[in-house]
Amino acid sequence: MADTVRTPDSTAIEEIAERVTQALEERPGSTPGLEQLSLRAVRAMMQLLHSSQRGDVLAALSEGHDVEVLVHLIEHSPELLESETLGGFSVEERVRSLQLKRELLTHSDGVLSVSEAARLLGIQEESVRQRIRRGRLLAVRMTGPEYLIPGIQFTDAGVLRGLADVLAALPVDDPWAKLSDLTEPLEALRDESGPRSIADALRAGETERAVAAASFLRSTGGA
Repeated sequence: MADTVRTPDSTAIEEIAERVTQALEERPGSTPGLEQLSLRAVRAMMQLLHSSQRGDVLAALSEGHDVEVLVHLIEHSPELLESETLGGFSVEERVRSLQLKRELLTHSDGVLSVSEAARLLGIQEESVRQRIRRGRLLAVRMTGPEYLIPGIQFTDAGVLRGLADVLAALPVDDPWAKLSDLTEPLEALRDESGPRSIADALRAGETERAVAAASFLRSTGGA
């Protein structure tokens, strides 16, 4: 039987949560409910560690980001996936949603931050945010408030020609759904290499064909 990770008792968990709260309270400004949030977060983390095998913990440490460490542990905690629900959805469903989002980003030529996009386009960061708010540039959020701007929208010369028209024509408002429509290979855009995505068509300079494909998705209610 594989070794599971030993976790502290409830008193130790409360002490850890208190220390976390004290550290966070040193920041400028106050956050209502911080103490209760710290306690619940620490409890969740301890539950996660308790259901994790030692090998999974070591594998999780190879992830490049703290959030990815948590996602890895959740993905490899079958007891947690089977027994818990979050906001009406099972943990497994929520984890699968995160996995799908990560897969989308891996097929989107990476992501840029607002500051990176501003440097690429030679504009101010607020101008990038305005483009996002006006639907002229697509941005998504993962686990925090920061915008993640899929790189598939850019060339070395700037934003893909016709991108704003395509984004306006797509049949969905949710940014993740827009990204899926933008990157999904379509038979309507097939060439000698096979089905292509709307982003592929834009990159090939086929603006009218890309907009037509987006409009077709709108008329049919999606891909």
